[in-house]
Amino acid sequence: MIGIICALSIEVEELTKLLENKEEKTIAKMKYICGDINGKKVVMTECGIGKVNAAMSTQVMIDKFSVDAIINTGVAGGLTDKTDILDTVVATALVQHDMDTTYFGDPRGLISGINVVEFPCDKALAEKITANVEGNCVRGI
Repeated sequence: MIGIICALSIEVEELTKLLENKEEKTIAKMKYICGDINGKKVVMTECGIGKVNAAMSTQVMIDKFSVDAIINTGVAGGLTDKTDILDTVVATALVQHDMDTTYFGDPRGLISGINVVEFPCDKALAEKITANVEGNCVRGI
């Protein structure tokens, strides 16, 4: 099953139009919509803006829906002037860009306690998305 996390209702509304066998569930006061898109099982939610909301929704999807992958729509951290509206950004790694303990001699983005800066994304999934996306696809920016 693929989890799709949307920050805004307009994103969920557009994706919901593609769903077959739609079923809704409310967990932790958030609505999760399950169904099939082109024969693939998906679950999606409008989590709201911010990484804390996205993290909570991600954990619910992992715990309650046993998702194999998560796709984040909207800005999803694609912070660059190289992208435009409707571009698709396919990440190669996740970095917590606003984590800054450089004062203590750490590299910017280091997650203290686990000593990791970059979390690699699933390469096979990234390649599938890149191969199937319409329009502009920006990788590794």
